[in-house]
Amino acid sequence: MNHIVLIAAIGLLSTTTAFAQTASAPLIVVEDRGGASALPYYQPLNPQPDDTARPAPLPRPRVGNSAEAEAAMLPVRSANLSPGDVPRRVIRAPGLTPLFLVGDDARSR
Repeated sequence: MNHIVLIAAIGLLSTTTAFAQTASAPLIVVEDRGGASALPYYQPLNPQPDDTARPAPLPRPRVGNSAEAEAAMLPVRSANLSPGDVPRRVIRAPGLTPLFLVGDDARSR
């Protein structure tokens, strides 16, 4: 009896292992050593082309306490963001969290 159970368990284990190896996609190891674009990993997300010129970066202010730190970050200015409705776009990217910005303009109130 034990011999039959052992053979059945080994058969089930080998079948499960073989199925697990063929059913899952191979892992992709991503590392950042610089010099290589990460764009191929984002292609399944259908990134939109960036046709706008980027503004020159602003120097980061040095601040002492948290109230000064918050004041230094505000107001937020962006050449790529504007108030208004955004068309729905489905992105299948588990792990990425949505970002919502609420403004201090008439439309946001």
